[in-house]
Amino acid sequence: MSIKTLVSRGSYYVVVVLLLILCVVFFLDYKKGHAAIEQFSDGAVWTLTMPDGSVYENVDLQSNSLHYALKEGERMRIETTLDNDYQGELTARVFTRQAALQAYVNDKAITGYDHEVDAHAFLGNGYQFVTIPIVGRERTLRFEVIGGRGNQVNSVPNIILTRSREAYGHFLSEHMFLVYCGIFLLVLGVIITCIGSVSFAIDKEYFPLVLVGLIGVLSGVWSITNIKAIELFSNDLARNTFFEYLALYLLPAPILQFVRYRYAQLKKNTRLINIGTVVILVFAVVSVVLHASGTVYITDLLVVFHALLFAAIGIVLGTGCKLIKDMERFEYYYLAAFGIGILSAIVYVVRYQMSRLFGFGGNTVNMSYLTVAILAFEMLLVFGYLGFMRGRVVSRVEHDVLEQMAYEDQMTGLYNRAKGELLMRQLNDRSTGEPYAIINFDMNGLKRTNDTLGHFSGDAMLVRFAEILTQSFHKIGTAVRMSGDEFIVVVRGMDNIQKIDDALQDLLVAEAEVSEEADYTMDAAYGIARSMEFLEPNSERVYRLADERMYQMKTASKKGRA
Repeated sequence: MSIKTLVSRGSYYVVVVLLLILCVVFFLDYKKGHAAIEQFSDGAVWTLTMPDGSVYENVDLQSNSLHYALKEGERMRIETTLDNDYQGELTARVFTRQAALQAYVNDKAITGYDHEVDAHAFLGNGYQFVTIPIVGRERTLRFEVIGGRGNQVNSVPNIILTRSREAYGHFLSEHMFLVYCGIFLLVLGVIITCIGSVSFAIDKEYFPLVLVGLIGVLSGVWSITNIKAIELFSNDLARNTFFEYLALYLLPAPILQFVRYRYAQLKKNTRLINIGTVVILVFAVVSVVLHASGTVYITDLLVVFHALLFAAIGIVLGTGCKLIKDMERFEYYYLAAFGIGILSAIVYVVRYQMSRLFGFGGNTVNMSYLTVAILAFEMLLVFGYLGFMRGRVVSRVEHDVLEQMAYEDQMTGLYNRAKGELLMRQLNDRSTGEPYAIINFDMNGLKRTNDTLGHFSGDAMLVRFAEILTQSFHKIGTAVRMSGDEFIVVVRGMDNIQKIDDALQDLLVAEAEVSEEADYTMDAAYGIARSMEFLEPNSERVYRLADERMYQMKTASKKGRA
């Protein structure tokens, strides 16, 4: 490896490391700057009244183990009294799942509904930010959580009170890393999808790159909505939750198709994978239709999705893969990616079901670790695909080099006889119905030049003729050196055939100019034959006719000189 290569690669890695260090420093600095934000709801200061009438006093919402699944229309009351020296405006951040929220200060409603809550409406999941106004030194706060329709995990929500000007900064500091991961996934997915789509239009081999991009877009949308970072821009919980679940339901489809593409390369049966992809897409469409009609909300179908997710995992595992010892280097990335993906999916389903049964993690944003796992999955897919493309490019370059060596005439740089015979076979493909012409050339006086001026001059004469032949015909045909002093030009298409006479005239002018400058006379006999001259054209017959006409011209030239 050259020093220049080492320096260029080293510079690349240095830039990447510096960017990572810069991001980490920024993250830690931001975290440090918001770590000292004062909270006014810490400790066992809350009183809970459950829908069944049971009361719990001195409850710490951040560390309680209470669990209650609110039914439709039921109310859970959470209240406390603030008695502190801070008289400014506060903001309460309350996480709810398919539930409405009404807030009161000193028994006066400050937010929520001024009419009976529509328990049938789709309310969504997420944080609700409630501004607590200034009403005096002592403020009695009461929050009523009203259960909505749907099968949601509704543990006792955590309520965080901060100064209003610090509310969103505190939220972002708690989830900054995950926010960065989600935004990075989305941006990366969009960029890869755009690049992959353009590349796919040129070369179908880039289809997996489009799939990797779609995986990034869907996982980015899911991550940003799941960790509720979207609420920095939109407080429509119903819409945010809809897109969260839709992205989640669609995510297995491009993953399965990526697996299908890999198995197709290994010549394995991919029918089951295609069926699984169709089922996932149909499920997503049906979920949207049912949600729009109000029959079943999209969140209520999560258990069905979990079943389909396990089925998809079974399809991937059941199809099998290469032995590790037989894998190429880039396939190790794929193996690691799907190992992380499958393990994370299983943990996700198990943890969610535990939350439903026992309330574990119900008062926080669930499954946030999945954002990191999906980011690792996406990056490993990208690295694996880049490795695959690198191998593919190297193979193509090697193929092109070998093909050039096999089909190139070393003296003149034109195609050689092997390429000429290949072109002749291709001309017999009648599927295109394209007319063609073959022009045969034979150098006059080559033997005389070799005998009088030497073989060096003869070789120079051949090289020079190849140059002017290429210059004259490169726009309309392909020049080939068939043997010592025999050349042909293959011309395809009627438009190009009509330009043959002009190209021949350019060749004759170039021959005359070379003859004036060189010690030898540049002159070539030629013959033209066109496929349209035959009822059933065959390249061999067209070539023979052109050869006959070339020799007729050569014979006439000798008689003229005699």
